[in-house]
Parts: sequence; C-alpha cells; structure tokens
Amino acid sequence: MPPATTRYRFYMSCDDQCWIKLGSTPGSDSDATEITYQDRASGFRSYYTDTDLAANPRNKRISDWVSLQAGQAYYLETLGRDGDGGDHFSVGLEIEQTAISGHHHAIREVQEIGINVTQNHELTKITVNNPDNTKYKIMFTSSDLKQNLTKDIVGTWTGGQVNGAISDYYHKVHGNWPDTTRVMYDSNGNVTTNAADSVKNVYTVQLRGLRGPTPTTVSATAVKSTASSPMTITVDTPSADTPGTQLSSNPLRGKYRVKCVND
Repeated sequence: MPPATTRYRFYMSCDDQCWIKLGSTPGSDSDATEITYQDRASGFRSYYTDTDLAANPRNKRISDWVSLQAGQAYYLETLGRDGDGGDHFSVGLEIEQTAISGHHHAIREVQEIGINVTQNHELTKITVNNPDNTKYKIMFTSSDLKQNLTKDIVGTWTGGQVNGAISDYYHKVHGNWPDTTRVMYDSNGNVTTNAADSVKNVYTVQLRGLRGPTPTTVSATAVKSTASSPMTITVDTPSADTPGTQLSSNPLRGKYRVKCVND
C-alpha cells in the first residue's frame, strides 16, 4: 500500500524477459495495464535503458510517474520469463514526495523480497535385469489417458542413450526434458562400473521441471523385441508409495501484497 498520496515511478531489470502491470483502481485488477517491459536480458539491477533495447519501442524499464493514494491496495503484477543460463528479476521504486517518515527518496535503498520454493520433480525408475542387446520400447500412459510409445532402447545402453529415446515423451506431455542416470549392479548386488559384470541396470529418469499444469505419468509398460531373451524390464512410475520415484510438485503460483508501514 502506498505510504502517501503522491506520485510513484517503477524501475525494472531482469534476465531474460519481464514486465510489470499496475491497476489504477484500488482493490481491482480489471484495469491493470503494462507500465514497464523488457524483451531481453539486462545486467542485475541495471534499471536504465541500454541502447540495444531501443530497437523495440515497447521496451521501457522505467515507468511513467503514477499517482497513487495513501493506504489503498493496488493490484501489482510482475511477470518474468527465462530461456536458459542465469536469471534475475528486480524492481526499484521512486517516491516523488520526499518528506515521508520511514521512506527514502529515489531508488538508493534496495528492498528485497525472496521466495524460496522446494520443487519436487517427477522421478521414474526403469530396472533392466540380465541386460543384453535386446531392444525394447516403453508405452507411457499419462493421467489424461494419452499413450506414447518411445523409440527403441537397448538393454545395455547408458543413461544418456536411454534419455535420448524417451525425451520426446517428456517434452510432448510435460513440456520439459528429462535427465537419466544409470547405476549398474553385479551378481553380488554391488555397484559396478564394468558393463560386462552388470546383471541389473537401474535407470533414474528425472523431469527437469513443469512448465505448467501437466498430466502425471501413471503407468508404463515395456515391450521386448525378442520374447525369448532372458532380459526383463520393470518400469516404476511416479508415486508417493513407490521407493525411488516421486511426483512433481506444482509450480508456484498466486498473488501477494506488500505493505509499507510508516515509522
């Protein structure tokens, strides 16, 4: 809530893309409009427009002055989008009126709001007993009842090779790529790094994260190309009750308010 009835100006920088929307009617988001926008990465807390942003007339890291009334709750929405590499998002606020107890003029003082989220990513476990060069495919069924068949997988493959065969399913259904690791066990149940000694390969497939509300993998069936092969494949799909697997938590969403209290 604004501490005084006066004019305010917002500053913004981010990596890669971001914008701010502000409502002009207290307690309502119906008239929220964009007041700042940035279409590419800038330096951390670099609030002043770079020359490379001039190509897009929509780019505007510093808003116009906005008149707000003291004690009123205004709708403020910040949105950020990151492609790859590092990311950051910061907002500065300038208050035109200088004689406000507990507040400083301009943006010399930095106020930070941190939101730390523990995100669980979907884990699937594939166990191959008596691995050989037999090929197999996995039929994934998601909670929306859609079925997707992977490419051919060879029983002795590395985690990276298996990852390449199943990636299309995860990207198509969940909107992101998986990472797959392999652990090999010998006949004594010990971990081995020698593929020739392995009698069991265990692959852990972890989804990198959800891009939005997506179905969950509810079942998966492996089909061998050669039925006579002694190799067997078990696929444990994400479940709270299955060891070595887990369900993805939903991405953080919601709204919050920040109130500045005068000294």
